[in-house]
Amino acid sequence: MADNEALSEIWQGDRLNRREEALSIQVFLEEEVREMARQGRGHSYVLAIDAAYGVGKTFFLERFLKQLRLSHPVAHFDAWIDDANEEPLVAIMAAIEDALKPYMAAGATVRQKFRAATTAALPIIGKAVTGAGTAIAKRWMGDTITDAVGEEVAKATGKIAQEASDAAFDGAKEEIETLIDREAQQMLDAYQRRRKSRETFKQSMTSLVASLDTQDSRGGAPLYIVIDELDRCRPDFAIRVLEEIKHFFDVPGVVFVMAIHGDQLSKSIRAVYGTEFDSDAYLRRFFSRRYMLRQPSLIELVTELFAANGIADMAFQYPNAAQNGATARPGTMSVYEYCAIFFDDYSSTSREVIAVVDMIRVFKRFWTVNYSIELPLLLAIIVHRLRDRDWRRQPIESRHRVYMSHPYQSSSGLSSQNFSSTTLIDSYRNLVDQSLPDVVPDHASSAADRYVRDMMQQELRVLHNGQWQTPPRSQMARYEPVVEQIYPFNIASGTSTT
Repeated sequence: MADNEALSEIWQGDRLNRREEALSIQVFLEEEVREMARQGRGHSYVLAIDAAYGVGKTFFLERFLKQLRLSHPVAHFDAWIDDANEEPLVAIMAAIEDALKPYMAAGATVRQKFRAATTAALPIIGKAVTGAGTAIAKRWMGDTITDAVGEEVAKATGKIAQEASDAAFDGAKEEIETLIDREAQQMLDAYQRRRKSRETFKQSMTSLVASLDTQDSRGGAPLYIVIDELDRCRPDFAIRVLEEIKHFFDVPGVVFVMAIHGDQLSKSIRAVYGTEFDSDAYLRRFFSRRYMLRQPSLIELVTELFAANGIADMAFQYPNAAQNGATARPGTMSVYEYCAIFFDDYSSTSREVIAVVDMIRVFKRFWTVNYSIELPLLLAIIVHRLRDRDWRRQPIESRHRVYMSHPYQSSSGLSSQNFSSTTLIDSYRNLVDQSLPDVVPDHASSAADRYVRDMMQQELRVLHNGQWQTPPRSQMARYEPVVEQIYPFNIASGTSTT
């Protein structure tokens, strides 16, 4: 395992504690490889790291790659970039070549072994093209021929169908049967050669991986092959990648780490095989284990997103808040905590949280007023817009798990009273369009109303200092037009959790 100083540099900025997960995964994989070797099981190991969108999978994988490279060769194959390539085997071999360059430079052994593997791969690289003669091949040879040979024979005999009419075909039956026999034998021979090439390729890969431990450059086996973005690929390409991994790279000392969104990959497979197809059972054929990347808490996710989007320094104001009816203590809640409980109260998914924070980032670019943003209102407007709801006319009911309070002066002294997110949004809706001088303190109003009135009176004092020609409206009234202006740039337009 790598030293702490190198690991600390790799995992700098890790606010989701992914480093500990990465170390545990690496230890687990290396133990599994050793155990397979002890049992004499001559297979590769395939770990699927499953994570939904928005939980920091990209951050994790980029750093996990660097961590593995401190002690092992690591090939990185971005499946989405290469899904226009019809030959995943070629792309994976190119990634392996890049990973082994330091070993090849250090000596001739690894270089020779890699050359042997690529030579063995040549006969099995190439897209099988189904010719026009499939029906003819089946007519004279029957359905007992394997699909692989059948496609090859069809390709070879396609020209016969093009050159002969049905009448001529019947008249030349013997000649055609002779031609088909000859072509079939040639194709069978070619099929046998390819099958032999697969065996030779796997033997060459086994020898190549074993030779890594003779080098002293950057650590040795296992050889890690990290595959990313498989769930974003064309469904047929994703299936082909899985099949080629199984058939060509199932050799000892090779570890595949595949970052996937399992639900999305299952949908891709069903898109090819049909909605009734058991895609989960199909995937279990390829994965030795599936590891669910830890789902970050809402506050972890919000903290990470605010920092990553450069909005941690924005000035926000919001009432004191607490969950589950607890007393909301004044001045104790961070902006990240407030956002987290707001999102929880409105049942926001990770995808929606990412979209909201991104819109706040863009909002910051368009907002020119040097005054604190009223956070609950901005969050509410954005969440409603993302769900295609009008926050004024189609309010989303919160879960009523968050209670807020705001101190006010009563006849008996300083007091406070709890109010819900839904009640607060109602107060914004009733007050923000009024001119600031008209929104006077009203101790007879609801607790949520008192909070909004106090914030608007504060804005009147700070921004206008009692001087204006026309009674000003609150800056809060401008939030919605700005959100509408930036909405077309939203990364998740149409996201719905309702």
